[in-house]
Amino acid sequence: IDEFDPRFMPSENAADLINKLIIRKDDQRLGKNGICEIKNHPWFASIDFKKSGGLDSAIISIELENNIHSVI
Repeated sequence: IDEFDPRFMPSENAADLINKLIIRKDDQRLGKNGICEIKNHPWFASIDFKKSGGLDSAIISIELENNIHSVI
């Protein structure tokens, strides 16, 4: 992502994550080697996936919402 709406200024880690997730070529996209590749991205550093008890999607959803609101 090269340009952002001035009302939405994501952190450097958020912008990096977005850029790596939207790469068109799937063999170059973040996650091509599995979900752990995405989970290990610095933007998710505050999430303890082991505590989620298999509820990764719910935990991620909550954390994403909190992180998105914190950068707006």
